[in-house]
Amino acid sequence: MEKERSNDKFFSRKRSFTFGAYGGVDRFICETRQESIERSILDILDSPTNETKSVLTATTNQRGSRLDEQRCAFPPPLKLLKISSNLPLILPPKSGGYWIDPPFEKFVETSPTSSIPGLGVENYDIMERDSEAKNYREWFRSKYHNSFTAVDPSLGSLVLSVCLEEEENRLRIILRMKECTLHGIFSLSLFSHFPTAIELAKMLCDSVTVSRFEAVSYLKAPELITAFDEHRVSQNFKFGVLYQKEGQLTEEDILSNNEESEEFQAFLSILGETVKLQGFTGFRGGLDVCHGQTGSDAVVTSFCGREIMFHVATKLPFTEGDTQQLQRKRHIGNDIVALVYQEGPAPFICDIISSHFLHCFIVVRHMPKGSGAEEAKGPTFQVSVTAREDVPPFGPALPDPPIFTECSGFREFLLTKLINAEISCYKAERFSRLELRTRSSLLEGLRSELSSQSQCMLGESAPPALSLSDGVRGGSEAGGGFIENFKRAIRVRSHSFDTLGVPKKAGGGGPPQKPRVSQGTSSGADKEGESESTNKQLGPSLQLNGSPNSGDEIVYEMAGTRKVIELFYDVVSPYTWLGFEVLCRYRSVWNIDLKLRPAFLGGVMQGSGNKPPGLVPNKFIYMGKDLTRLGQYFGVPLAFPANPFEAMFDKGSLAAMRFVTAVAESREGREADVENVSRELWSRIWSRDEDITLPASLSEAGLKAGLSADEIEELLRLASSQQIKDKLKSTTLEALDYGAFGFPLIICHVNGKKEMFFGSDRFELMASCIGEQWVGPQPAKMSAKMKNSFGLTPISSRYQPERMSSVSDADSRCKPGDTICEIRVYEQEVIVVPVLFLFAFLIMLVFLLLLRFCPDKVDRLRPENVSTVMRPKRSRRNLQGIDAPLGINPLEHESIALDVPTYSTFVPPEHAPPISLAEPTYATFDSSSQQPNHLPPELPMQRLPESFNLVSPLPLTFSMKAMDSVSLYRARMGHRDVILRVLKDSASASERQSFLGFASFLSQLGVHPFLPAVLGVVSLRAPLITVMEELENRDLLGFLWRCRQDHVGSEAPCDLTERRIFTMSKQVASALEYLHKQDLLHGNIGARSVLVSRELTAKLWGLGNAYARKSQEAPLSGAPWQKKWQAPEVLARREATQGSDVWSFGILLYEMVTLGDAPFPDISINELVQHHQRGKTLKRPANCSNSLYSIIKICCQWKEPDRATLAEVVRKLQSGEKSANDKSVIRVPEPINIEKYLQEAGYGETHNYTVF
Repeated sequence: MEKERSNDKFFSRKRSFTFGAYGGVDRFICETRQESIERSILDILDSPTNETKSVLTATTNQRGSRLDEQRCAFPPPLKLLKISSNLPLILPPKSGGYWIDPPFEKFVETSPTSSIPGLGVENYDIMERDSEAKNYREWFRSKYHNSFTAVDPSLGSLVLSVCLEEEENRLRIILRMKECTLHGIFSLSLFSHFPTAIELAKMLCDSVTVSRFEAVSYLKAPELITAFDEHRVSQNFKFGVLYQKEGQLTEEDILSNNEESEEFQAFLSILGETVKLQGFTGFRGGLDVCHGQTGSDAVVTSFCGREIMFHVATKLPFTEGDTQQLQRKRHIGNDIVALVYQEGPAPFICDIISSHFLHCFIVVRHMPKGSGAEEAKGPTFQVSVTAREDVPPFGPALPDPPIFTECSGFREFLLTKLINAEISCYKAERFSRLELRTRSSLLEGLRSELSSQSQCMLGESAPPALSLSDGVRGGSEAGGGFIENFKRAIRVRSHSFDTLGVPKKAGGGGPPQKPRVSQGTSSGADKEGESESTNKQLGPSLQLNGSPNSGDEIVYEMAGTRKVIELFYDVVSPYTWLGFEVLCRYRSVWNIDLKLRPAFLGGVMQGSGNKPPGLVPNKFIYMGKDLTRLGQYFGVPLAFPANPFEAMFDKGSLAAMRFVTAVAESREGREADVENVSRELWSRIWSRDEDITLPASLSEAGLKAGLSADEIEELLRLASSQQIKDKLKSTTLEALDYGAFGFPLIICHVNGKKEMFFGSDRFELMASCIGEQWVGPQPAKMSAKMKNSFGLTPISSRYQPERMSSVSDADSRCKPGDTICEIRVYEQEVIVVPVLFLFAFLIMLVFLLLLRFCPDKVDRLRPENVSTVMRPKRSRRNLQGIDAPLGINPLEHESIALDVPTYSTFVPPEHAPPISLAEPTYATFDSSSQQPNHLPPELPMQRLPESFNLVSPLPLTFSMKAMDSVSLYRARMGHRDVILRVLKDSASASERQSFLGFASFLSQLGVHPFLPAVLGVVSLRAPLITVMEELENRDLLGFLWRCRQDHVGSEAPCDLTERRIFTMSKQVASALEYLHKQDLLHGNIGARSVLVSRELTAKLWGLGNAYARKSQEAPLSGAPWQKKWQAPEVLARREATQGSDVWSFGILLYEMVTLGDAPFPDISINELVQHHQRGKTLKRPANCSNSLYSIIKICCQWKEPDRATLAEVVRKLQSGEKSANDKSVIRVPEPINIEKYLQEAGYGETHNYTVF
C-alpha cells in the first residue's frame, strides 16, 4: 500500500536544523526517515509472505542508518578557539535541545523562520500573545449582551457571552474553557428558532455536555470578564543583556565583567536610554528604585507602546568573592529572553547560563573593520538566534547574510525580535503547562464569582436561619442563660501590684495564710538574674488561694512553674510575623517563657513536600488582600512588597536567618536582641520593601536593633561559619521532627506534653490548651477598650501593702538582703447586679416612651385666641408639593401661631441677649451633647415672627415633596409676598440642626438670578423659619399642565413657544452650571424641581440632595417613580457625577416640549436599564424641532463620556434660542390624566431591575 510522494519535495522544501549532542539533526530528514519506516511497516503488513520479513528488523535498519547519517564530531570549544578564527556566533550544547538560526553553515543553508509566511525580513510586525484577548472588549462590552456560566463534567468551568448584532442579523459568541477561548459569528438565518445557550455553546464546541446554563446578572460582570480575557496581555517586557568578551566561554567569566568598552556602550545606546534607578517612575522590571540595591543605572526604552527594561549585567551589583555573581544572575536568570553582545570570535554555547526560565538567546557580534563591512558608514553587527527546541520560530526573519548596520533599521529589528521571542517562548512546554494551570484556576474563580454575585443580586444567597433547637442547645452549652452570659461579658479584672519584703528569718506576723513562693525566684547573690527572674514572674497566670482576712477581694498568687512555648520562625513569612508579635505581647499576660527558634522555611517546605501559597494563583491573590486586613487587625504594619515573588523566592532569607541564628547563639540569655533583630528584618521586607540579603542591610538592621558596629561585624563573620550553618540546619530538622510543614510553628510544653500549633489563627485554641484566656491580638488595647466601655475602676482591697505604680517598680522594691521577695497580684471582679441593670433598663424605657408620645411643648407659648390646631388629613395618593393642578385634591396643612407678642424695635441677633426676649424664645440643643448649639455662622438676615402677616397654608401636591418636619406657608413681609419654610414644633434636635444647616447652605450659595432668593431666617425664636421669595407660577410641572389646551383661559400667560422653552431651559442650565462650578451635584432635576415666576423666569430648586452631599449626610432617597429621571449610572447604584445631572436635564427638556408628559411612558422601571443599554433614547415628540431634539439626544447618551458637557448644552441653547420659533404656541391635545401620569411615571411600581 504505497503512498504517493513527491520526488522533488526534498529539494523544494525549506529546511531547518536542530542540534543534538555534537551532531546535527535535520528536521526534514527526521520527517522523511519516519515516513520511510512507516512505508516499510506497511509493506510488511501487506505482503503475503510477511513471515519472512520482520518489523523489528526493518525498524532497526532504518534507525541504524539514520544514526550513522547524523554522527558528526565537533572539537571541544576551547580547542576551537585555538585552531580556528572564523567561528560561528553560537555553538550547540552537548545535550542538544536547541535550534539555531541561521543554522551551522556546514549542514544547511536556510533559516527556520524564512520558510514561514509572514516572517519576512521586511515584516517587523509584533506578535500578539493572545490575539483573541480583546474581542470581548471590542465587540461585547460596549453593547447589550448576555453572559452565562456552567460547569461541564469533562470540560470544567464554562463562561459564555452572547451578543445580538441586529444590523447584521447575526449572533457573536465567545466560549471560555480552561484550555482555550472560542469565538464565533453565526447568522440568524441558520436557526429556525432563536437558539438556547446550550445550542450556541455546542456550535463552538461539540464536547459541551452541560444540561443548563445560569444567566449572569451581576452588574460588574463585564469588568471581571474583561480582566480574565486580558490577563495574558502585557505591555511591559524585561530582557537580560550579557557582555561576552574575547576568549570568555564560561558563565563565571561573562558575569564577572565590570568594565564596558566604548563599542558596548554605543550598542546600549542603540537599545535605549540609560537612566538613574533612584526615583525612576516607569516600568522597573524588578529593580530597586528606592534604595539602590540593584545598581544605580539601567537601560530602558519605549517601543510601539511597550515599556522595556534591560537587565544589563555590567550595571547590576558586583560581589567580590562570589564566583557565581548571584546578585546579577538572580535578575538575568529569571528573564525569559537574553541578549548577548560579543566582542571577539568567542562563540556562545546555548546552555552556558543555567536557568529554568531562559529559553532564548539573541547573540549580536560586533564586526571589526576589515571583516567584510568596510563600506558601512557606522558599526556593523552580525546576529544569530538560538532557542530551546519546544519554542516555535518567530519573526522577523534574519536577512541573508544576517548583518546589520546602525542605520539599517537594526534597532527596530532587534526590539521586535526580542518581544516576539518572549511571546513565542510562552508556548514552550514549561510555560504552557504553568499557563494552563493558571488559566484553569482563574476561570474557575471567574465562574464562581459571577455565579455567587448573581445569586446575591437575585436574593438567593441568604444564609440559612438558625433553628430554634440549635439556638437553645447553643445557649445551654454556654451555660447560665442570659444573666450569666451578661455577667461574663461585663466582668473586668483590675490588678494592683504590691510587694512584701520578708526578712531572712520569717516571723509569724502578717496574714494568717502562708505565702506561696514561686519556684523561679533566685537568691540575692545574683542581682541581675534575680531582677530578671522576678520580672518574668509577673502576669495573670495565677493560682487561687482563699484568705480569711481578705474580706471581699479575691487574691491570686503566682503559679509554681511557667509554661514554655517555642516559636519556630523565618522572617520571609508574613504570617509568622503576626504570630511573633502576638506571642511577644502575651509573654507577660500568660506568664510564658517564650523561646525564639530561628529556622529556614525553604528547608521545611522542601523536607515536608509542601508548596508555598504564593505559587498557587488563587492563594497568591487572596494572600495580598488577607495580609492587609490581618495587619490592621493584629496591629502590625504589613505592606505587600512591589514584587513579592522576588522577595520570597528569588532573594529568599537564608542569609538573614543565618544572621539571626548567629545573634541567638552569641547572645544567649539576651533574647531581647534576637527579638529586636527579627522584628527589624520583618519590617524591612514586609513593611518597607527592602532587601535583606545584602550584608549592608543586615548591618543596618543590627544597628537599629541596638547592636554595636563591632558586634555586628563579628556576627556577620560568625554567620558564614560552619557552626551557624549547622545550627540553622539542626533547628530546621527539629521543626520537621515536630511535624512542621510551614511557619509559624508553635510548640506548647504543657504538663510534660508537647502540643503543636500551626498558623497565626490558632491562639484562641492554644490559650484553651494552656489554660489561659484569649482577648484578641492586642490585649492592652482590648483591656483599655473594655474599661472605657463599662466605666469600671479597680476596687481597693482591705489588705493593701505599698501600692505599685507599675510592674517595673516591683523590682526596685525588692532589697538584696531579702530572702524572699514576693509579688502579689490582687484581682477584683466587678459585676453589675442584674437587678440594677433591669431597673436602669426600665427607667430608660419610660423615658423613651415619654419622648415619643409627649413632645415637649413647654417652650412654646400659644395665645388663648388661637383656634384649635388642624391636623393634616391623609390623601389617598399622598400627593405633596407646591401648587396643585386643577382637579387634584390637595392636602390640608396644619396652621401655626405666628401672632406672638410684637416688639416695637428689631434687635439684631448679635446683640440680642437670649434671656431678655419674651417667653417663646428657646435655644436649640444638640442631641448628643445636650449643650446649646451654636448657629451656623453664615445665616442670612435674622427676622422676628412679627415680621409676617396674612399667613396662610399652601396647598400641596406630589410635584414637589416637602420634608415631614417642614410646613410651607404663604405670607406677606413688608410689601412683598414670601414663602415660609416653617419647622414643626415636634421636630427632633437633629432635624432642627439640619433645618438651620440647610438655611446656611442656601445663604452660602450666594445670589444667582436663576436660584430662588433667601430673604431671611428666624433662628432665635420658636418656630424656626426660612423666608424665600415667592414665585407666583409655582413649580414648572403644574405650570406645564396648566398650559395644556384645556386649561388655557382668556389670558395667555401660559402660552409656550419654542423660543420660550429655549429661554427657560437656558436659565435652568445656567443655574445648574453655577452649582457645578461650586462642586455641587443637584441629583434631582425635573420639572417638579423648577419654580416659575410671574414673568416666566425659571429658577432651579430642589436642593436637598445637593445639601446632603455637601454636608456629608446620606443623599435623600428619591421616590421610586423618580427613577425615570435618573441617569443609567445612578440606576446601576454607582456614584452620581455632573454627567448624571446632564442626563436629567435632557429629561427636563422632554417634559417641557411635551407640556408635562412622563418620560419613557411605555417602559417599566424593571426594563429601564436594559432599554438604556440597548442605546435607545427618548422618542421624538410630535411638536419637537430638530434642534431641540438634538440637545435631548446628546444629553441622554448611555455612556457618560458621550454626553455633552453643560457648557456645550448652554451654547447650543443660546444658538437655538436665536433661530427658534416665537409665534407658534406648543399645543398638546390631550388633557392631563393624573392616574395615567402616575402609572407612566412609575409611581407605586416596585423596582427590581437587573443589569446584564
